[in-house]
Amino acid sequence: MKKHVFFAALFITIILLSIRSFAQDSTLIKLDKHFALQFQLGDNFKLTNFNGYTFSGKYHLSKFAIRVGAEVGSFNRQNNRTAFNADTLLSNNTFEYHSINIRINLQGLYYLSVYKDIAAYVGGGPFFAFNKLNKAVFYNPNTLDKTTEKENATEIGLTALIGVEWFVKENIGLSAEYGIDFSNFHSTSDSFSEQYNGENTFKTFRNSEFKIFQVYANSAKLGIVIYF
Repeated sequence: MKKHVFFAALFITIILLSIRSFAQDSTLIKLDKHFALQFQLGDNFKLTNFNGYTFSGKYHLSKFAIRVGAEVGSFNRQNNRTAFNADTLLSNNTFEYHSINIRINLQGLYYLSVYKDIAAYVGGGPFFAFNKLNKAVFYNPNTLDKTTEKENATEIGLTALIGVEWFVKENIGLSAEYGIDFSNFHSTSDSFSEQYNGENTFKTFRNSEFKIFQVYANSAKLGIVIYF
């Protein structure tokens, strides 16, 4: 309910701002050919990555701005899980994880007329996300039992958004934004198990595939924009 109220308020604000014939565009003229970094306001007014992207920046061309968000991350982790019953070792398993994820978006923002340093804008653009995970589980290394899993997931879609920005100073702005994503999500998973029992080896292979078209609303975001 709160999301819909926020969206309705932004829509009404845009209508009111766009019909003001005496609106001043001097702020946007000053922003022409300026670059800006965006940060999101989290709980207790902590600055975090905007919309989850490691980098989010935009470049102004008068009333039009181009915004790019990018994230590239990876992690490698290994842990052990051991179970005992009194002094008896029940299991000693080793887990290895290797993962990489990439997310990129490209958006065009169109700023409507500025009134008293407050501008409404609309925009949107494509985004792409990719995640790859390799996991190996060694069950009781003395018996050499092993399971490996590989997961690949991609998401390709479009974002439509609406927002307002208040230019506190010439180089600082506060923003509020709401968006909707339309995307195709596709994932595949392969699992291979080897179980050793004396001279016999039992092998099991499984694979699965998942596809879905989804439409989901992003949470309302409050942010800080710093211009250079």
